[in-house]
Amino acid sequence: ETDYLEKTLEEWQKAALEGLASELVNTLAAEMKQDLPERPADLITSALAEELFESARLRGSLSPLQSAVQDLCDRELGALPRFTEPELPALPLCFGDGDVAVALRRVTRAIAFAHWRKANEEACAGVFRSIVGKVKHGPEAHEARDTEVEHWSLADRFVSLDEMVKRATPLKEALSRVQTMREKLTERRKREKRIRLYGRAAEAIEPLLGLDALVERQVSSLMKLLSSETKSWKERLYSPAFHGAPTVCKADVETDGSLMLEAEAGGSKASAHQISNASDLRATLLAFLISFWQHLLDTRGGLSLLLLDDLEELFDAPNRRRVANALPAIVEEGGRLIVTSNDHSFGRRISGAFAEDARAASVDSRYLHPPNGVQPRVELGVFLESVEEKRLEFERPENENKPQPARDYAKELRIYLEGRL
Repeated sequence: ETDYLEKTLEEWQKAALEGLASELVNTLAAEMKQDLPERPADLITSALAEELFESARLRGSLSPLQSAVQDLCDRELGALPRFTEPELPALPLCFGDGDVAVALRRVTRAIAFAHWRKANEEACAGVFRSIVGKVKHGPEAHEARDTEVEHWSLADRFVSLDEMVKRATPLKEALSRVQTMREKLTERRKREKRIRLYGRAAEAIEPLLGLDALVERQVSSLMKLLSSETKSWKERLYSPAFHGAPTVCKADVETDGSLMLEAEAGGSKASAHQISNASDLRATLLAFLISFWQHLLDTRGGLSLLLLDDLEELFDAPNRRRVANALPAIVEEGGRLIVTSNDHSFGRRISGAFAEDARAASVDSRYLHPPNGVQPRVELGVFLESVEEKRLEFERPENENKPQPARDYAKELRIYLEGRL
């Protein structure tokens, strides 16, 4: 008694609920935590029309069946016997609507639901057969589906869908084969069109098959045309060191576009790359380049500017002089030259060649000053010879009282000194 006296009413109700839940079977104990619907038929509707369609298999393409099952439940479950609410156990007024009263009401209704289900077992089974149905085969299945579609059970609908899918399988396979044939036919038409285009291209390209021979003839003709000019320019640029040295006698273009040179010595011919020295080959290539440029300039026009870098390379001193002396002739043919060299003496030879050819006014000699700590960029300066020319012009007696020669000399000297510093 002391256990009851020392507890409050809330604690006593909590202990009573725990004791009641421990003594009930699991099904009734679970019902203590939730209210049952108004009628037992609502439980059937919830199970068949809602919970069943929450499964993964019925949530997809079969979900439209849910409305049909709902209609069946509304129609069939309405014919079940009515449910009579049970009498609730009488409790003292102090309990009111507390947890104990709610739990007892829920358990009492759950027991009444079970008694109703047992008392109407045959009627419930008939309703279940009407809603869920049973899988039937043969004439019995067709007889069951002769009724209106609205009265079909869920099993009848599943069987009908299964038969429909099976009947549609050959049709789907036929459609798949037709689609495959359509794709193959489209691919065949594309290949046929490509073959026709290949035929047209072959017909159009046939006249061009002789282009290779035409190019060879034109190149051969050009080489013959340039041979005399090439020989003339080479004689200006180069002289062999001794009599009877191998000399280039023929130039031709190979099928791959490379230039083939043939040299002759003592009546024997061989590849110039094998028996000629580097100076002879360089002079031959330079002569061919100049003659080809001259031909293009005369026949089709083109750039008159030629950039020649380190022309003196591979030549000995006499032939370097010949190369320098040949440059004015290129200018006479219409060329505009930019010649670069690391050899100051070769630069002086070029200036001397133009001076002898009365073309000194056409020459502008510049010294390239590289960047350094003071001058962070490339500068074009003047040579000492240019300063000397201005000095000599300034010191001429007739220029003694003229200011311009003095200015020219001072300017040239300033430019020279600044470049050197």
